[in-house]
Amino acid sequence: MIRCWVLGHDSEVNVDITWYGDNCIGFRERGVTVLYDPFALNKDSDPALWANAPQPGLFPADPPPLFQEDGAKPRMAVHKLGFAVDIVVSSLRVDDSELASLSGAPKVIAAPGEFESRGVFVQSLSLEPAGADEASPPLRRLAHYMDFGTTTITHLGMPRATFRPRDNRLVENLVHKQTQILILPLGMGADLDMDWALRICKKMDPRICIPVGYCQAELDTIVPRLQTMGPVLTETQKRYRVKKDSAEEGTATVLLSPSPLNRP
Repeated sequence: MIRCWVLGHDSEVNVDITWYGDNCIGFRERGVTVLYDPFALNKDSDPALWANAPQPGLFPADPPPLFQEDGAKPRMAVHKLGFAVDIVVSSLRVDDSELASLSGAPKVIAAPGEFESRGVFVQSLSLEPAGADEASPPLRRLAHYMDFGTTTITHLGMPRATFRPRDNRLVENLVHKQTQILILPLGMGADLDMDWALRICKKMDPRICIPVGYCQAELDTIVPRLQTMGPVLTETQKRYRVKKDSAEEGTATVLLSPSPLNRP
């Protein structure tokens, strides 16, 4: 069992976790860096991240619509990083042009299935697409279960995530029973569904829950609901280290403040 501590605690470190804003979060364990969703779909998803995204060679200054005319290809930008990445895990399918600004030649995991790289096992699971009108086809998203050897982490990929019925047995045996740390995308506005968030947390029963993708102005709504599951560490830090410790009942929620993507 594990719990989360701020930097400086003396116990053994398992994994460093840094939130970069929106859906993007990084994990570093045993010298391996994994970056989840270093992309922006449009400038409205996170203006601060978008301002730092590379412009030359990827997209014009006046961005096209999120979907092309055929409705098949979403517009994405890859943020310029100030550090090397070993593995990129994406909740959306990506191509080479979208990975152009990443340092080195990271292993990219952006499709359903089982993958292993640098001692990290990743199970990618398709999600049921959220409903949308005909003018805006739903994006097909992925959730991911990641086993770092010392720590198991699930990133649900999107707010109100729903798994496909055909994957229910796999999800039950792997994600629900083995997740120690849950990365919980909450979303903003209409996407903020705390009833769903509490249901999924109670079903998975992680030791640690780390929300992402929410608006700071909505913390007054989010925190009281999360406190029904266990303690909420509201004194935010740029980075948390997960370490071995004695087991405790309930789920502890850790609130992180976003760190710039140009810093490790």
